[in-house]
Amino acid sequence: MSKIDFAKKVIKHNINITGTDVYVCYGDKAFEKTFRKQFGIKGKTFTCGGVCSAVDDGKSLIGIIIGIKKGLSVQESKAMLVHELSHAVTFWMEEYTIKCDEVRSYTLDYLYALTMQWFDNLDTKKDKQR
Repeated sequence: MSKIDFAKKVIKHNINITGTDVYVCYGDKAFEKTFRKQFGIKGKTFTCGGVCSAVDDGKSLIGIIIGIKKGLSVQESKAMLVHELSHAVTFWMEEYTIKCDEVRSYTLDYLYALTMQWFDNLDTKKDKQR
């Protein structure tokens, strides 16, 4: 189940099979704030187009966080989202030793569909190059 708030720059997905939370953040400020609030880690930012980080507690995966840079074109943003969501699925599958390509495809499909529903409704008009 996903929590979608179109006014927010962050969406939280939950991969129900394992209970893993995946956060997708639009912009470096949303990324840093989510990292700090959800995982208690300060100072995490990014300078490239996108980033995906797996967060663990030293024993197991406790969450995955994705950041997408503001100011990219819609096409660049969506391409970056697919790229980073693919990394998120890889982190998740490796953590739970899942080796089924069909599970990979359905999980990426699930995350992508919900993320695009959120992204397509974001108010990004005031961002550069949009």
